[in-house]
Amino acid sequence: MAWTKTSVGKYIVLEESGLVLADNEDSGAEEYTVVSSVIPAVDYNFENAKFPLVCEITTASDDAVTCDAVLQVSTGSAVTGDVIGTSSATPLWADAADVDIDIVSDTLGSYSQIVDATDVYAPYARIAIKTSAADLNGGSGRVTIKLALPA
Repeated sequence: MAWTKTSVGKYIVLEESGLVLADNEDSGAEEYTVVSSVIPAVDYNFENAKFPLVCEITTASDDAVTCDAVLQVSTGSAVTGDVIGTSSATPLWADAADVDIDIVSDTLGSYSQIVDATDVYAPYARIAIKTSAADLNGGSGRVTIKLALPA
């Protein structure tokens, strides 16, 4: 997957669709279920900003699970070592801003929240969706992530 970019006034809207909510293996531990593509700070101004985030469930998952989002940052754009779902790990990425968006995985619809990246500085960022629920099974859900950043 990759970001598509459109300009709306003095903002850049990034959108990535078809992201799969991965099976989290019934662990009950907080796990990342999907991550977006990388957002380079050199191209997009996410640093020290507040910006809107929309997560739209476009294909309902088989299970009703509440998910939240997080802005992750890194010193590089690599995703080496990412394990999404089973024993979730993102070793090259740090959680920088929690987003209490309450996405319901089995319900078609959009969920919106403001990402507060005040005092967040890094060369790369991405959006991760996570849950601590124990029953996101099958990897059937699909989500589209949209955000708007100053141009």
